[in-house]
Amino acid sequence: MKSQIHISRANLEHNITLIKNYIHPRTKIMSVVKANAYGHGLSQVAPTLDPLTDYFAVYHFESAVELQEYTDKSILVLGGACGDELIRSGGGNIMISVFSVASLQEIISVAKRNKTVFTVHLSTNTGLNREGLDQEGFEKSISLITENKDCITLQGVYSHFANIEDTSDPSYATMQIERFQWFKKYTQDNFAGEVEFHISSTAGTMVYEKDLGISDIVRPGIGLYGMYPSKYLELEYKPKGFELRPVLEWKTEIRKVGTVRAGESVSYGCTWTATRETRYATIPIGYSDGLSRKFSNTGYVLIQGQKCPILGREAMNLHVIDVSHLDSPRIGEEVVILGRQSDQHITAESLADLFGTINYEVTTAIDRSLERIIV
Repeated sequence: MKSQIHISRANLEHNITLIKNYIHPRTKIMSVVKANAYGHGLSQVAPTLDPLTDYFAVYHFESAVELQEYTDKSILVLGGACGDELIRSGGGNIMISVFSVASLQEIISVAKRNKTVFTVHLSTNTGLNREGLDQEGFEKSISLITENKDCITLQGVYSHFANIEDTSDPSYATMQIERFQWFKKYTQDNFAGEVEFHISSTAGTMVYEKDLGISDIVRPGIGLYGMYPSKYLELEYKPKGFELRPVLEWKTEIRKVGTVRAGESVSYGCTWTATRETRYATIPIGYSDGLSRKFSNTGYVLIQGQKCPILGREAMNLHVIDVSHLDSPRIGEEVVILGRQSDQHITAESLADLFGTINYEVTTAIDRSLERIIV
């Protein structure tokens, strides 16, 4: 074992079941597996989620093509599609997000030229101000879809919260919900057909969706993988029974054990110097594997159930670890980078605090080439 990512099937099933039991029985789940299932591995995660979800969502078109190997469920491409991608997606189980009138016109043109039918979700801008149709563009899009029902199926209308995860002030999210109601009403008043509406990711689901059926669909992402959208929401909702379980553990092994004398330095830049004779171990993981270089001289790993500090500057492919306090560390011994060992636990949140980032980035940064195993 050089390095392995262990994915807990039981915890993944627990998390999506927790969400399913939290929302209204008629509300559907669109499992978000973008960014290689938030770093957990698309091919490992999708088969477990498939019998428990109604839809999937990815960001890139190629991820949807890959996902088709593991599911017959409809897949929403949140990043949209154009050109050759549209030709490849027509008539299948891939649904396309539409952010602009121009992109919708391209979809219609390709559909007519290739005599196929596309299923779309209209993305609306309610305050995130990133992508999405404004009211004028939305009105034009509804008109175009109505005129071209032979080649366009409107499956959904959605939006995305901008400020709901790490704030106790709901005013901005409430404003977005009110704006979204305009898009919903306009659709219902001007479009003859059933359309599903959705706005809530994991955070929105926790705050607004409990038992209420506000949305036809919820789009959990980070929560599926046992991580909370923010520390605030964890502190607020975990005591109420919304208890997520981490799905991912990252393990490697000791590659070498050695000793550095007092006064000698370790690794590039000589940023750490031994004040006493120090026993060290190396592990074959570095920043090229997705572990932030900020781990240098500040982070730690778990060996023999104990915290072992990082010595010196992290390299591209390895770390040096202080193991002076361990009982006869040996080559091949298990090292936990992320996960639990004995009664110690390194979480994505603790690494995020160390790196000055968020738990999302910690797991999505893990190199796709590292082996991922369902356990």
